[in-house]
Amino acid sequence: MSGMVSVLGEKRTDGPRKDVVPWVYLVAFLVGTAAVVGFMWYHIGNERRVALDHWRARLSTFADDRARLVSSWLDARRADAAVGRG
Repeated sequence: MSGMVSVLGEKRTDGPRKDVVPWVYLVAFLVGTAAVVGFMWYHIGNERRVALDHWRARLSTFADDRARLVSSWLDARRADAAVGRG
C-alpha cells in the first residue's frame, strides 16, 4: 500500500497508523485496570480471612475463659453446699 492515494487525494506515509494508537492506550488501560482489580480482589480476600481467623481466636479464648469461670463458680458453690450439709 506504499504510495497509494487515499480518498482525499493525499499520499499515505509508511508511519504508524493514527487510528491504532488510541486503541493501544485503551487496551493498556483495561489490562492495567484488570490487574489492579485482580490484585485488590486477592488482597481483600486475604485480609478478610486473616481478620476472621483473628476474631475466631479471640472468641475461642473468651469462650474458654468464661467456661473456666463458670466451672470455678460451680465448684465453689458445691464446696459451700458440702460445708453447709456437713
